[in-house]
Amino acid sequence: MTKVVEPVETPADVGNAEVAAEVSAEPDVAVRAETEPPTCASGCELWQVCTDGSCGPKPCATDGECNANPLPAGTDKHFCFKGKCQSFQCGADADCPKGQQCNTLLYLCYDTPKGCAGAKDCDDGDKCTTDSCDLDGKCLHKAVSLCCNNDFACDDGKGCTADACKNGQCTWTPLGKCCADSKDCADGNACTQDLCQGGVCKNPPGVGCCKSNAECDDLDPGSADACASGTCTHVYAGLAATCSATAPCTQNGCVKGTCGAGLCSYPKPSGASCCTTDAQCTADAKCQVAACKAATCGLTAVQGQGPHLRHRFDTAALNAWTVEKSSTSVYFHFSTLTQVAGAGALRYGIPNKVSFEDSTANKGAATSPAVTVPANPALRFWTLLDVSPGTDIHQCGIDVHDAQTGVKLASVWSKNGNLQSGTTAAKWVQQQVVLPANLVGKAVKLRAWFDQTKYDTSNKQKFGWLLDELEVLGQCP
Repeated sequence: MTKVVEPVETPADVGNAEVAAEVSAEPDVAVRAETEPPTCASGCELWQVCTDGSCGPKPCATDGECNANPLPAGTDKHFCFKGKCQSFQCGADADCPKGQQCNTLLYLCYDTPKGCAGAKDCDDGDKCTTDSCDLDGKCLHKAVSLCCNNDFACDDGKGCTADACKNGQCTWTPLGKCCADSKDCADGNACTQDLCQGGVCKNPPGVGCCKSNAECDDLDPGSADACASGTCTHVYAGLAATCSATAPCTQNGCVKGTCGAGLCSYPKPSGASCCTTDAQCTADAKCQVAACKAATCGLTAVQGQGPHLRHRFDTAALNAWTVEKSSTSVYFHFSTLTQVAGAGALRYGIPNKVSFEDSTANKGAATSPAVTVPANPALRFWTLLDVSPGTDIHQCGIDVHDAQTGVKLASVWSKNGNLQSGTTAAKWVQQQVVLPANLVGKAVKLRAWFDQTKYDTSNKQKFGWLLDELEVLGQCP
């Protein structure tokens, strides 16, 4: 075997190699300088990088990476756009090539989007949103802070403020001193009453201190108030107004009048069956109407067409109506946000919130207990519809179904069929429709339904749909 001997470098050899390397490197520098494009040879701009012999936009993450700090006077500022530094291109659309538009915030030309071209193409008709068009041609709708469409949207939950929507903005006007009970309302005046009503202090004149009828207002719309011989009197409909030794003031289970100077005066009636107005009487009966007489609730018989069934929707039980829902947050429910009479109403929306939007195309229904359709039948109810008009988005109606089979027998009322504008603009209106004659004598159920059909971001501060005081009318007796 032949042994290979590795050559050994001497210091002289090493020195000679370094000199040779330096000599051989000098021609390469000269060649590169001659062949490199002038743009790179003279150096690229701060916002550019030399790639393959050409200056081009430098990669970036922020605008600061594209500019000197501080920026020399008279130098255009550059921008980091889609990961690359960009130079000033335009100040208006006219500065850009055909088919492009100018972004006046970035001073860059971009292709005209296929969708929207500007904010005017994105107007959703809702004054509570700011409409804009992004660079990808998509419409954006940003909610305006504290904006409103109706008074209900401004409810602050305080009884001592008047909540109103004026020119698209909520206002809250103090009504008076807030209170928890009458003790909070003491004004130190012996000639006034200290009352806490709806969370607001009221101090109407007391007995024996009046000079005019206006001073005797007891804040009860059911009473007739007057000032007689310096004394306030309060009389309710159906009660004796004058008195004598032989004709005393009215006395019953709800009121006990007092006689002074020949005039009767009564305290406010209290008790489950006591009243001052018809609206306080809720004991309904077939072909009879509840009414307030002599401060006591009673029933008055009806001749001709009268009520056979009435749903007031004043409790969470909803008069035994059953609810179907596709959403856990938007559905039919007992609501106290607004009502025609009584404690509440049937509402489709988000409970305790002025909205019926939850980012889904939600839908639901509420079905009544069975009722036998009387002769000469009709359906009467109050409704508040605060949704988008038209037929493309929100739909709702009332149908009649067979009580046994559940088969739909008739559509008797709908949003677009019975309301000319498809909305009541957040106001209560009464509706009455004639029921088909072929339903007479049949056991049926009423079904109220709501279908959003698609998600619509422009209606987040609208009430939805409410029903109250719903009646099935027919021939009486």
